[in-house]
Amino acid sequence: MNEQILHGVDRTTLPPAEYLPAQLMELQRAADAADERLDDFDIEHDDILAANWRQRAEAVDRAAGAKAVRDGHDPLKLRSEVERVTKLRPAVLGARQVFYAEAYAAENALTRAYRAVAASLEPKAIKELRARVGAAEEAYAAYQSALDAVGETVGVLAHARDWQSDGRRDWGPVSPFVLPNGQRSEKNDPPSALREGLAAWEVPHRPDPLVTVESLSGNGVRMELKRSQAVALGDSVKIISD
Repeated sequence: MNEQILHGVDRTTLPPAEYLPAQLMELQRAADAADERLDDFDIEHDDILAANWRQRAEAVDRAAGAKAVRDGHDPLKLRSEVERVTKLRPAVLGARQVFYAEAYAAENALTRAYRAVAASLEPKAIKELRARVGAAEEAYAAYQSALDAVGETVGVLAHARDWQSDGRRDWGPVSPFVLPNGQRSEKNDPPSALREGLAAWEVPHRPDPLVTVESLSGNGVRMELKRSQAVALGDSVKIISD
């Protein structure tokens, strides 16, 4: 026979206490206490209330029987866990019905009372909403200003490094999430993206400056190349000035 799995009382989550009338808080405390009593009872009698209570009791008896034989005792003289749990289960289920009914009634009393006073929460909530929207707007403006400041500094770093090489870029602020390689951080979380950028920009820079080279083909042509490019050309050019 499959035993029915026992469930607790479904609880309703209400707004924070600062919004709730005092009488409602009393009902919430009563519902919390009744629910806690039910939980404590279920935990205390888990071996009897569990859906697999018989299998667990049989496992206890098997282990006890094996141990008795190993210790040289008669396993048939042991107290049976199956018998104990079977005997107690009806009484425990009956007691649980009372605890469940109390918790269910307390939760119903709370939700009925909340429905009756729900409209009274609106004035305070509207007032709080006005204040918090204003605070959010200020915080967002400060956040955007902080990002602009980061982008300005990133722009300085990018410009300085560019001019240590071929120096073609005009200075200007850039995205605060730009990395030294010119790509944007792929992290979706702005703080993580900023931290990634900071770590990348803190890595020591190895500039690739412009040098003047002369072709060794005999035509006397001179040009400016990045040092890495000039080195890559090998013996076909000569670096004549850094």
